Amino acid sequence: MGRPLDHDDLVHRLYTGGYPELVAKSLPPSRYYADLVATYLERDVRQAINVRSLRDFDRFLKLAALRTGQLLNLNALASEVGVSAPTLKAWLSVLEASNVVYLLPPYFGNLGKRLVKAPKLYFLDTGLACFLAGFESAAAVVNSSMLGALFETQVLGQLVRYFHHAGRRANVYFIRDQHGSEVDFVVPVGEAMHVLECKWAEMPARPKAFDDVTRQVGEARVLSRTVITPMRGLRHRGDYDVGDPVDFPMLDVTCPGS
Repeated sequence: MGRPLDHDDLVHRLYTGGYPELVAKSLPPSRYYADLVATYLERDVRQAINVRSLRDFDRFLKLAALRTGQLLNLNALASEVGVSAPTLKAWLSVLEASNVVYLLPPYFGNLGKRLVKAPKLYFLDTGLACFLAGFESAAAVVNSSMLGALFETQVLGQLVRYFHHAGRRANVYFIRDQHGSEVDFVVPVGEAMHVLECKWAEMPARPKAFDDVTRQVGEARVLSRTVITPMRGLRHRGDYDVGDPVDFPMLDVTCPGS
């Protein structure tokens, strides 16, 4: 195993991403991702979905990258790209099947119509998202308004890979009500759940969304509350924990009977 990531390492990882060949050979991210987009996304994926306009597809990729970590508004994105919503949905489906993007579904439980039903859009590799969004250095990422969203994207990728490496379907959701109160990630265990919030600040305050979700689902159904930050190690803060994005020692995702 490699050494744990520190704060600077994490910023570098957000920018470079985690494609094995890029990491193993220390390739320049800009060149690597330019080749990846040209050979795979623009050629193979484009042919698979019969994209007629390369300009539209490139614009779609860039606009999607700028929205990583955001609620997906299919109609608004389609309008901005200049294609129909069904066309955009088909493009997203192929990228999702290719493990380029991940559509995180909302958690319903028994909350019913109070919850937003649209998924959240994530890229599964932050380096590709950074390239498509136009970042040219790790320093540019740190100084951008997208830093928090990219950090959240990295955490989502870690969670998805955790389940996939265990040979299981990713059991991850988010909660967001119609008033905008949101917890980034929910990991159900039976009828209960772990809730996780991502904060770039190393010593964040207790998220108000923890209280909002607890009121909605009930205290007995919340197994743990964790704020994921760049700082290494697990710290206890009353009725919640502060952890890091590399390991999730506080997260028991084993379902009863599995």
